[in-house]
Amino acid sequence: CDKMEVSMEEGSEQLVSAGGSGSVSVSLHPLVVMNVSDHFTRVKVQTGDPNPSVYGVLLGRQKGRSVEVCNSYELVVEVIEGHLVLDKEYFTAKEDQFKQVFSDMEFIGWYTNGEVPTSEDATLHEQICQDKENSLLIKLNTSARTNQLPISIYESLIEVEEGSARVLFSSVAYTLATEEAERIGVDHIARVSVTGSTDTSAGIDGWTDGWTDGQTDRWTGG
Repeated sequence: CDKMEVSMEEGSEQLVSAGGSGSVSVSLHPLVVMNVSDHFTRVKVQTGDPNPSVYGVLLGRQKGRSVEVCNSYELVVEVIEGHLVLDKEYFTAKEDQFKQVFSDMEFIGWYTNGEVPTSEDATLHEQICQDKENSLLIKLNTSARTNQLPISIYESLIEVEEGSARVLFSSVAYTLATEEAERIGVDHIARVSVTGSTDTSAGIDGWTDGWTDGQTDRWTGG
């Protein structure tokens, strides 16, 4: 199945909960950061679009309120009559494949790029997550110009108002899981990717310098 990513302006309605940080403790593996960044950079180069939208699934492990985000895979999303529509057949096929290879991991949430969750994100969230409650959303801010990791993580919440339910997102603080083998591998990939010379890949190279020094700072999304 050929992948087709779309470019679309983010909705003006921001859906970040004002109720403080989320209720889960999140550990984010550098591999996921690299996967998301590589996905964006590859589509940007292939399409010539300076800011394409990309989407994918997050895999990991959850024990109680502790969540470990370990891996990811890409999704196919199209714009049909102005609305984001998930290719469910592709999603289901990829989900089955990853269950066979990574049987110890489960669906944790999904990712996209942008600054903050929007109404389009909420619509797509419902398609991807369906009956999966409290799923995570990772946003990669590709326009950020900072030495800090431009990744924000949100926990999804359901708000009921006047008999109508809607999805809100609550910012979640997270730590980077810096296991030695993964850290070395990711750092190598990052340095090689810089030869492709895009702002995002160069930024990743800078962020991974901290990982090789054993950096385990706690980052706050949003």
